[in-house]
Amino acid sequence: MKVWRLSAALILAAWVAGCGGNSTPIGVTVAPAGTSTAPFSVLLGQTQQFTGTVGGSTTTGVTWSVCLPAALVTTLPTNCPPGFGTINANGLYTPPASIPNPNLFNVVATSVANPNVFGVSFVSIVSGVRVQVTPTSATIGTGETLQVTASVTGAPNNSSFSFVVSGNGETDIPGGDLNTGIITPAGLFTASNTPGAVTITAISAQDSSQTASVSVTVSTFASPTLANVNPIDPASAAQGSIQQDVFITGTNFFSTSTVLANGVPVPTTFISTTTLRATIPAAELTGFPASIPILVQAQNGIDKSGSVNLQLNPVRPAIIALAPDSVTQTSTSAVNVNLIGGYFSPFVAGFSMASR
Repeated sequence: MKVWRLSAALILAAWVAGCGGNSTPIGVTVAPAGTSTAPFSVLLGQTQQFTGTVGGSTTTGVTWSVCLPAALVTTLPTNCPPGFGTINANGLYTPPASIPNPNLFNVVATSVANPNVFGVSFVSIVSGVRVQVTPTSATIGTGETLQVTASVTGAPNNSSFSFVVSGNGETDIPGGDLNTGIITPAGLFTASNTPGAVTITAISAQDSSQTASVSVTVSTFASPTLANVNPIDPASAAQGSIQQDVFITGTNFFSTSTVLANGVPVPTTFISTTTLRATIPAAELTGFPASIPILVQAQNGIDKSGSVNLQLNPVRPAIIALAPDSVTQTSTSAVNVNLIGGYFSPFVAGFSMASR
């Protein structure tokens, strides 16, 4: 029994000694962190502070380098050519004077305690330039035009841009051509006579990597028509309304189509080639006339659909407040009173105020 206890004690001592002999693995973490698919962006012309945190060692120092990524993320990057910026002993990174190529590299922190232990952050340089275009999508007829508005921000040296057009088997044609459609430097695009999908891209002159695009569907032009059944919804509106949205159903509608209400162009939103939304303003909802014709007009101003009437229903005026709400009883001068409410018509039948 004593022999067994001695043997067990020896085994336990050996196990404890073995555990005590194992050191905690050293690890290095770099912040801010970036990955190969989502690199951390550093703005051109501005420095960026990186920090390296060492775990598992009382020696917490690191050395810094800027290198191209290794083939494996578990391999220490050793290809560190110039042109990708510099980093000092405190981890302060300074980007190069221009965006490098390739624009993906590592900021590497290597443990002083063990040079085989390292951490990396994937980094790319961004210029701060941004390109925006409106609209971002449109559907137009063959031969029709579309105004594209582009703007460049964050480019103090050169805020200009240029357009390229892709479509119908061609790619990035400066200014476009008769096959893709043509766009002027001012952004007026004229569709070709060939239906198809076209992409208009605005490119920053200062940073050609910054672009914005408009997706254009070019369909064969035809005159707009209204549906035979329920061409507008709703079919009526309250007289004196501030505005009324009406959905128009038919065919051959484009982003360039305009709805006319009582012969007046009204704000029109393209939803699809079969649906438009028109916002009828108060000026057309007075009730005089009692119904207003609604139709769709093509961009050329010549091709128009048939018309359908939007019925205006009389509504009793409603007053929710007066301004002023009282006057001096002995006042002999005229008093102007503002009525606040809705469903007012341009004609006043009468007004009375009760005495107090």
